[in-house]
Amino acid sequence: MTTFEIRPAKPWHCGQMSRLLRREHHEAALRVGLDSRRGLRDIYGQSYYRRAWFIDGDLAGLGGVKGSLLSPSGFVWVALSQKATRYPKAIIQEARRQLDFLMQTHRELHTTIIGGDEAAKRLVIHLGFHVTDHGEGAAGYTRYGRKRLADFIDREPAIRIPFGNSFAVCMGYHPEMGDG
Repeated sequence: MTTFEIRPAKPWHCGQMSRLLRREHHEAALRVGLDSRRGLRDIYGQSYYRRAWFIDGDLAGLGGVKGSLLSPSGFVWVALSQKATRYPKAIIQEARRQLDFLMQTHRELHTTIIGGDEAAKRLVIHLGFHVTDHGEGAAGYTRYGRKRLADFIDREPAIRIPFGNSFAVCMGYHPEMGDG
């Protein structure tokens, strides 16, 4: 039986995770000129909340929240291994548990997806992140709503921030908002 465990992340998990990253995540980072190892180490150092996800005792994910515990908002970041992608339901369940915990002290959370990382886009959309509070860019809580938001992100150039040879899209999380 597969076991999943969350533990406080340690600095050495950054280097380990950089070698285990999903292929799409690694390629997206290269397109924008980021060194995965340095990027993970930098954001880890700026985060007050850091967790590592283990599958059968092996590191499979690393994430946290950058910002201040006292701030009403925080920047959420996650890096997953290729092994983690074999457990999509477990990823969603754990991410929702972590978001519920974080929303006890924050009013809003933010994250960024890099163009071309379709799996990251699907994940954050499924979790309820959005680019606008209303309309096509609002959070999608149904299959139609999620598809509408994904299509909006794909076709709306105004929400794209040029970044290296690609772009980034900033997204927010307000669980009480969204129109389906």
